[in-house]
Amino acid sequence: MLHVFHLDGGRMHNFDVSLSTETVLALQTEFSKVTRVPVAEQILLVSGGEILLSKRPLSSYTGAGTESNPIFLIAKSAVVTPSSDASSLTQSDYKDELHQLLKNAEEVEKEVEQWIGRAPSFTFLQCFASTAKKIERSCQELVSACSQMVNEQHLLHQGWCSVVANLEDTFAAFFQHVERFRHKHIKSLQYRREARNILIHFDDDIQLLKKVPLLPCLVNSIDLASSSSASVSLSSSSIAVPPRAHLPGQPLTLFDWISSKESEHSLLEFADDVRSVIDEDSDSQVIGCIERWHEYIKERAGAVDMKEIRGLGQRLVSLNEFLQSILKTKDAQSEYREYVTKQEQRVMSCGDKTVLDDVCSSVTQALHEMSMNQKRILDFLKRFYKAKLELLESIRRRLAWVLDTHKEIQIVDTKIMLYSERVYKLRRQFELLKQLHEASALYMMAAGEVVRRRNFSQEYTSWATRLMQAATQVREEELQRRKWFGRRLQRHFLKSLFPGIK
Repeated sequence: MLHVFHLDGGRMHNFDVSLSTETVLALQTEFSKVTRVPVAEQILLVSGGEILLSKRPLSSYTGAGTESNPIFLIAKSAVVTPSSDASSLTQSDYKDELHQLLKNAEEVEKEVEQWIGRAPSFTFLQCFASTAKKIERSCQELVSACSQMVNEQHLLHQGWCSVVANLEDTFAAFFQHVERFRHKHIKSLQYRREARNILIHFDDDIQLLKKVPLLPCLVNSIDLASSSSASVSLSSSSIAVPPRAHLPGQPLTLFDWISSKESEHSLLEFADDVRSVIDEDSDSQVIGCIERWHEYIKERAGAVDMKEIRGLGQRLVSLNEFLQSILKTKDAQSEYREYVTKQEQRVMSCGDKTVLDDVCSSVTQALHEMSMNQKRILDFLKRFYKAKLELLESIRRRLAWVLDTHKEIQIVDTKIMLYSERVYKLRRQFELLKQLHEASALYMMAAGEVVRRRNFSQEYTSWATRLMQAATQVREEELQRRKWFGRRLQRHFLKSLFPGIK
């Protein structure tokens, strides 16, 4: 079976194991059919706090879905609105099940009272044996319910720990996001300072661009590539060669290359746009708002009273001890039932009426003890039920707090994302502005670099030629010397001592 524990409902739901080969969405759909919780309102997670993604296969979550390690499901609508259909359905199931158990126990109790006090007889003894079996069966149902409620409270604790683990991961990711945001903000302040300094001389930069002529060789290269030229893009901070637009007879300037006559106004608008962005006061408001939210989320991250349920560990230990006591009582009930059955069989087999009074008296006492044990178990069941409802209500309240915290973190993340986009746009504008500012100087450096590289290439080629010629001559001399010595050694008996010399 595939086990899913409804955390805000406190119930375990079992599904066919074949679903483990399907996607998470298939499990959500089946759960929706059973509990009326829409798929969109379901949050699934496993121990450790990992959220299950709808499109992923269930098999990718190793070890999840077992009885001791179930998949935990939260219905957002039931947490936010406790009076929702899913919540009401769960509470109704609780009441119906408990009512049925109480009803069965009361019926058995009435039957015991009906027979106690009657005159001893064989019929009386047979009825007592039958009643003892009913009491035992009723107690088994009550003990099973007690065990289930104790186990469900352990699962509530386990599920809540998973929620807290997920929340802690969310807090850690959020604080990292805020730290990156602060770093971006510091960068944006640097962009603004540098952009202001550049804008002070922007008009001078434009005038200088208009005075810098393009070299004739560069003009010819533009003519050859004019068919594939493009216009300046101020929005993307990329500059490409535009069509030539200058008066005949006048030299083409660097400004003509950067923009056509009609786009000169666009450059000025671009500068005004950058000025408006860097002079905005809204940034300080955004930063202040995000910092306030950050402090608020930080307070929630330190809310130990919400993340930890005080006394829950000791309560679970006590519940386990009570359950062990109940299990011993259950064994005692079986022993009493076995005693009553044996007494009934012994008397019925011998048919001796003289022992009937004593046997009926002892059996009556046994049934009385069984009845008292059942009342004790029933009392424990009510206490377990009350404890579970208290824990469930506490967890529901905390789940609402967790969902609200996630919502607030999402709001801040959205604000950070929007501001990050503004910083990205500012950076792109600053890069283009910086390129325009450096264009004249970089152009002159590039022209000088071309001359330097050409001179270096010529000098390097000349040096390499001389080196090659000298190396060729040295090599040729070495070869001649080796041949001369080889001929001399070839004719001498010493050549056997120097086999490596040829």
